Amino acid sequence: RYGQKTLGEVARFVTVAGMTLGTFLVQANEVTTESLLVSLAFGSLGVAGMTVQNDRDRETDARGGKITLPVRLGPSRTRWFLAVLLAIPYLVLVPLALLADDGLVLLPLLTLPWAVWIAARVARGRTRPGDWYLHPYRTVPGIVLYGATLSAGLLL
Repeated sequence: RYGQKTLGEVARFVTVAGMTLGTFLVQANEVTTESLLVSLAFGSLGVAGMTVQNDRDRETDARGGKITLPVRLGPSRTRWFLAVLLAIPYLVLVPLALLADDGLVLLPLLTLPWAVWIAARVARGRTRPGDWYLHPYRTVPGIVLYGATLSAGLLL
């Protein structure tokens, strides 16, 4: 239903970022700048995964009357949007590391090659039959690794 109104990405961001922030709030009984930055990172990653999937389905969605963000933006702007979404989690690491005064918060930079790889694969478009359909499933391991390395960096 949100896809009909180009609100799916907004709903995903609010849900993922909200759950991340809400989890912190329940545990710490406060909202901090750090928790807002982490929520921004995970909200962006959640929307990136959805954007990869919606970009894959762009043509069939358009034929079916589903107006997702990739349908509205078109292929080129969708790929730029995806690149920004994948950059945000890495950009927030700098202020997070400064606020924590700890370089270990930069551990998720180890997953940066994954983000570059996903963005490059999607930017190339459909290269081999069936290859395109694997992209949404390749985003999840990177998101999990980002989360694991960020958690480790914050806890150590």
